[in-house]
Amino acid sequence: MTQKAKTAKICDVLPELDGTMFERKLDDAISEAGKRAVTHGKQAKVIIELTFKQISETQQVMIAHKLKSDLPTLKGKVIEEDTTETPMYVGVNGYLSTSPEKQKDLFPKNEKLQKVN
Repeated sequence: MTQKAKTAKICDVLPELDGTMFERKLDDAISEAGKRAVTHGKQAKVIIELTFKQISETQQVMIAHKLKSDLPTLKGKVIEEDTTETPMYVGVNGYLSTSPEKQKDLFPKNEKLQKVN
């Protein structure tokens, strides 16, 4: 039986963005949006934007992740925007990871180790 190659899943990628900080910022933003929508009886909005750009001619992309919140206040609204970037490797079928799927062996099997005296 052949094993199907992995594809990118948001539950794997999201925690890696900005060294876990993006996920924390998103948690805070959706909590604040819910709280303000109920408090002020007005619509709140949280927008996530991901932009992918290849790094040189490698199998890596730089992901720009933007988190924008449009939150109601008593007399208007507050708009916040936060953009950061995270480099990621692109594997087979677009699987995204902070480390390559396959790394070269540091100690190839055919290579003999030399004794150090």
